[in-house]
Amino acid sequence: MREKIYCTRCGREIRDGLLYCDRCGQSVRKSMERQKPLKYRQIEEIHKERTVRKQHQQEKAIKRKQQKEKALKRTRAMVLVLLLLIIALICVLIGYISMSNDGGMKDMDDLRQENISATEEPEATASANVVITTTSPSEIDTDYTQYAISGQTVSYPSSFVSVDTQGGESIRLTDESGGGVITIGQETPSGSANEMMGEYYSKAGLSGEPEVSTANQTRYLITYTLDGTVTHRKLVIKNGAAVYYEFTYSSSSSSKSEYEQYIEEMDALFSD
Repeated sequence: MREKIYCTRCGREIRDGLLYCDRCGQSVRKSMERQKPLKYRQIEEIHKERTVRKQHQQEKAIKRKQQKEKALKRTRAMVLVLLLLIIALICVLIGYISMSNDGGMKDMDDLRQENISATEEPEATASANVVITTTSPSEIDTDYTQYAISGQTVSYPSSFVSVDTQGGESIRLTDESGGGVITIGQETPSGSANEMMGEYYSKAGLSGEPEVSTANQTRYLITYTLDGTVTHRKLVIKNGAAVYYEFTYSSSSSSKSEYEQYIEEMDALFSD
């Protein structure tokens, strides 16, 4: 099959038998002589392109292999750590069982009953707001006072003292040394806790993302800083009542780290 020839002056394809381009008059021989070097350059460029493509493919294959090796190493390390944690947990459990009952083993029903007794909260009437006895949870250094409201119990550090309430608050407490304020109250449920958090966010005039924000159907908690004041609020819907506590303090307070610990412990004690 004849190789096509194009006029190097006007680009028109040269028909068989012509000595000159029938459009511009360019010599066919000149077009043929100029076309040969162009064809060689194109072949050379195609060869270079294939070589570069092959090198890129080889580099990608090496990277994929290295990534697989790294992932395998990480997986092995995680499995090893998990096995060590399981072994440590088993050792602790064996030690605990051997120490209880003067070395005798307790059955699982006894252990479950002890856990229930340790976490059981005092009952309160649905309408009463009662300050109950001071307690010191086994794993918490600070003494906490339990405040019963609408069948729920909110615990707060016993070092805080009660002051006059404001608005719809049930109790208001302050820490004279660090300036922290704790308020406890209740609201009428207006949907799920997730929806109530959205309403609270709008009423507080907040914009942007809060520092902490989590919610489900029965509880929400939120932490944000506004005009130099840190506010942490947790609300739990239970027994048809939405009970909350709110902890506020200055972001520059000397007791900031202590207040952050209080909040963590209060959240753990106030659950749904």
